[in-house]
Amino acid sequence: MDRSGVFIEQTEGDVKQSVLGVVSYLRSFKAPVYAFVICDTPGTFVKELGKWGIDTIVEIQVTDTESRMNPQLVSEMVVQAMYRTGVKYLFGTSSAEGRDVLPRIAALLEASLVMDCTKVDPKEGTAVTSNYSGKTEAQIKFSGRFHVFGMRPNYYKPVMADITPETMEIRPEIENHTGIRFQEVVDSARTGVDLTEADVIVSGGRGLKNGENFSVLFDLAEELNGAVGASRVAVDEGWVPYTMQVGQTGVKVNPKVYIACGISGSVQHFAGMKTSGIIIAINEDENAPIFQNCDYYVVGDLFEIVPHLTRKLKQAAQ
Repeated sequence: MDRSGVFIEQTEGDVKQSVLGVVSYLRSFKAPVYAFVICDTPGTFVKELGKWGIDTIVEIQVTDTESRMNPQLVSEMVVQAMYRTGVKYLFGTSSAEGRDVLPRIAALLEASLVMDCTKVDPKEGTAVTSNYSGKTEAQIKFSGRFHVFGMRPNYYKPVMADITPETMEIRPEIENHTGIRFQEVVDSARTGVDLTEADVIVSGGRGLKNGENFSVLFDLAEELNGAVGASRVAVDEGWVPYTMQVGQTGVKVNPKVYIACGISGSVQHFAGMKTSGIIIAINEDENAPIFQNCDYYVVGDLFEIVPHLTRKLKQAAQ
C-alpha cells in the first residue's frame, strides 16, 4: 500500500481523540503513517503523537491565526505537504472540520472522496459507508492517484503504540485570496465537550418544550463529563444551534452511552446515533418509536427524572 496520512484536528491546542482512533486503524494497514499537523512551534505535538504509532510527524509551520482557521488555506497547505511526502491516501474524520476541509483537499487533488467511512480496504480499492438513514451499507469502489476518506468519528478507539516518530517541517507559502476572514471562535456547548469525542451524550427533543429547558440536560451532562445533543425539531425551533444536532442531517455520533430525553425517535435521528454502545430513552409517550430502538427506557416526565438523576450523581461524587 502507498503511504497514508492523517489530517490532525485540534481543540484548543490538543489533538482530538477521534483522530487518534483513525491513527490506530491505519496501523492495521502495515504501512508508514504520516501525521499532518498545523502548528506554530516546532516539536509541539511530537510527544503526544509519538504515543499512538505515528511514523512521521509533518509539521506545517504557520504563525498567524488567520491561516490556521481558514479552511481553504488549510486545504492548500495539506495538499502541499502531501506532494512533499508522497502520501497518496489521506484520512481524517467526518467531523464539522473534516467535512469542511477534506472535500476541499479532494477537489484540489482531483482525488476520490468518501465520507463517513467505517472501513477502507486499500488493496481492494473499496470503502464502506452507510446509506438510507443507516438502513444499508454501501461498498464504494474508488480509483485514481489520490484518495481522501472521512472516517466516522469515535468509531475506532485509540490504541497506544509508543514509538519515536521522525519529524519534518514544512513552511508553506500561500497568500489569502479566498475572501474568507477569520473573526472568532464561539463555544456553543456549555460543557465544552465535542459531540464526536464524547463517551456520554444527553440529547433533547420536542419534549424539552423550549431552549431554556435544555439547562436540565446540561446539568446532567456536566455530572457525566458528557456532551449535549439535540434532535432536528429542537434545532428547527431555534432552541439550540445546529452544531448540536444529532441525526442524518446533523452529526453522527458513537458514544458509549446515549441518553435520549423527550425524543420520539425518528428514523433520521436514529441514523445519527444507532452505533452508540448503550441507548437509554426517557419519554412520557409509552408508544414512542425510540423505545423500539434502545437498550433501556423510562416512561415518565423527563423534568422529574433528569434532575433527580443529576442530584443522585452529585451525591455520589461527594
